[in-house]
Amino acid sequence: MNRRTRIIGQSQHTTAHSRRQGGGGNRRRGDDNTRDRDNNSRRNGHSSNLAAGNSDDQSVHTHESNSPRLPLQHRSWEASENRDSQSEHDCYTTQFPDSDSKSFTTVFGRAAERRISLIDENIGLNNVPCHILSLPDDVLFLIFTFLQPADLCHVGCVCRRFYYLTAQDTVWLQHAKRTAVVKQFSTSQPCSAKELCRVAPNWKLGRFKEGFAVKHKHRLMPWVQTTDDALWFSMGSNISCFKLHSSGQVCEVKERCLRGLQEDATRFCVKKDKVVSGCRDGSVYGWDTSGNLMFCYKQVHGSDTQCVDFTDSVIITGSRDATCKILPVEAPSDGSDVILQSFDAGERVWSLKISPCESFFAAGLAGCQDDPPIVLWDIGSGECVGQLSVNHRRGAGVLDLRFESPHELLTCGYDTFIRLWDLRTQRCVNQWEEPHDSALYCLESDGNNAILVGTARHGMVRLWDKRKTEPVQAYYSNSRTSPVYSLAMDYRHLYLALDVGLNVMDFSCGKTDKATAASGLRDATKQDSSHLRHTFKK
Repeated sequence: MNRRTRIIGQSQHTTAHSRRQGGGGNRRRGDDNTRDRDNNSRRNGHSSNLAAGNSDDQSVHTHESNSPRLPLQHRSWEASENRDSQSEHDCYTTQFPDSDSKSFTTVFGRAAERRISLIDENIGLNNVPCHILSLPDDVLFLIFTFLQPADLCHVGCVCRRFYYLTAQDTVWLQHAKRTAVVKQFSTSQPCSAKELCRVAPNWKLGRFKEGFAVKHKHRLMPWVQTTDDALWFSMGSNISCFKLHSSGQVCEVKERCLRGLQEDATRFCVKKDKVVSGCRDGSVYGWDTSGNLMFCYKQVHGSDTQCVDFTDSVIITGSRDATCKILPVEAPSDGSDVILQSFDAGERVWSLKISPCESFFAAGLAGCQDDPPIVLWDIGSGECVGQLSVNHRRGAGVLDLRFESPHELLTCGYDTFIRLWDLRTQRCVNQWEEPHDSALYCLESDGNNAILVGTARHGMVRLWDKRKTEPVQAYYSNSRTSPVYSLAMDYRHLYLALDVGLNVMDFSCGKTDKATAASGLRDATKQDSSHLRHTFKK
């Protein structure tokens, strides 16, 4: 539509409107108020013609004869006699029919789209690249940074290009850093930032599916550990190997089952291509990951070998006989004494870990004496380089510990506290107390902010965030009478070593039954209610 056509249409519509207003415009043509009314009529009439296709405007009708028009039965124009006192927006209103509002919206949208396309043709905008798909990728990435995760999922359904762009980690990293608590994943199962954001609400709200991958008749005290592609689980005198699938299924590899122990296995350690385990009779056994026995040190301790850890050259063991001993990884060929060094702990050694720098190790004691329950020994010299304690009470033994870095140590035990120690100052820098006053048997960390601890009651595991003082969530297994002796995890699964078998919790499914949901949300009521409402809306 050119400028000449619009002027002719305005003049004709003004004349017709003046006739309807007073039955002849000549009587009021000299009045100042009439001149203002005519100006308003020109503007209002022109807007009405553009919006509704008024039949009085012959010129506009001629140029837009093929343009679609909204059905008159779906429109009701309420004209006011005093248009000079109303704004352009108030001169007419559109009333949507109650019975067919959805179809009306569809018809109106299609008509508006065709009319806009005709206007683009008239003014020559069809050749201008103004569509959002014509924008470069870096501009679209910038636009996507302003969207929430739910909106990004909707945008990914628009077209293939948007699906590809919204699947990139560049878009999801900021949301993963803010929402994801558990971020640990193996190198054999790569995880995208989008997948972390998808699974994160399930960890926070306690949504999971569970089942026993392994179940045995007798009640035992098993231990579990995962590597990149395998899971190792002790059952009596055997240590079984299971292949981990991306779907969460656990399949036993019988060819790699570790046998040869005379008594039940206690705790074992898997590093690189070696597995070293303690035994109830005080012995220490070693295999390669293919299942071949490498060495067997008989009766190293006078009582059960409670815990072990090793490096490329030495093995360190802790026992119920209140000693820690250093053994060689390769047995001497001349038959000499295999015990390289011995440390007197003074009481039972429950747990033991070698630092990442491999220069010293930490031992968790039973805590039945007045001495601190955590002791640091130098591997080379055999000297005690530190003792850690805070508000120690007798019997508050340390059942498990883990190095976060060469200078950070996490511990848990009978005193119901998780503590984070700074080994440079040998002080406790943070602590978290179990709300139900349960002993803490084991702990696991993703190396970032998430801490998972297994408790002594109800087969319960609690998730903590280092940045918060309250727990994030609690997860109850099917075996409500068993302690959690050991646990392992990745960003989608939680593996629990219970007295009756290996329990697997899958957090990637997003579905659960009512009983599990109720138990999982039991502790979530302590969180901020507004945050929970916002999460459930998503």
